[in-house]
Amino acid sequence: MAIKATTEPPQGLKAGVSRTFQTIVNQDFLEKVEPYDKWRSLVFAICFMHSVIQERRKFGALGFCIPYSFNNSDLEASLLYIEKHLTMSQNLNMPLSFKAMVYMVSDVQYGGRITDGLDRELFGCYTQLWVQEAVFTPMYCFNQTVTEFNYHIPDASEHVKFMEYINKMPSTDAPPIFGLHSNADLTFRLKESTDMINVLLDTQPRSPQEEVVSQEKTRSKKRSRKSFFLVFQLTSSGSTLSRD
Repeated sequence: MAIKATTEPPQGLKAGVSRTFQTIVNQDFLEKVEPYDKWRSLVFAICFMHSVIQERRKFGALGFCIPYSFNNSDLEASLLYIEKHLTMSQNLNMPLSFKAMVYMVSDVQYGGRITDGLDRELFGCYTQLWVQEAVFTPMYCFNQTVTEFNYHIPDASEHVKFMEYINKMPSTDAPPIFGLHSNADLTFRLKESTDMINVLLDTQPRSPQEEVVSQEKTRSKKRSRKSFFLVFQLTSSGSTLSRD
């Protein structure tokens, strides 16, 4: 008997951003690159975007056409590139290239996992909105529509202040922050309820007769697969002989 343990991302934007600022981002990290104010704004924007795309998967096909396993390595690689880019721009006295940053984040770091064209366009929209010069303006707001809570970049320099703002974020996220219609939350709740009911049904004890029926169905599926492959092999060999 073996036990498999996996680490799942926390549920909710608040929990996702909070976990990132507790594991990856600390005070030294916020003071890693000059100019510090621009670096902190970009760090928070990338961390917020990472949590958004993690949470968007819960909406199923409404979120992404194909579910992708984004993880902290994608976030860390993106932050590392932005760190190098800001350092090089500072040393060479060159302006920041947001086009390069958008390309590296959306098409290379995260985009390496994306295989669907529509999902790639969607991710490109996120990076173009949240990786731009406008994030350097005071209290830059992420949500373009009016919601109960305005998600913005805190005007702070200390890690404690960032955590205080993150703790004020709502535990339940409104679909508009993901760029979705409000009815998308209904789809998510229905999917969540259906999955929970299916799990409960699968864990219910079965009678011996039900076990026999289930095993017979499994054997029948295996026999069907074997028959299919056998017919396919015979057909392929027959077509080869006819050509010869």
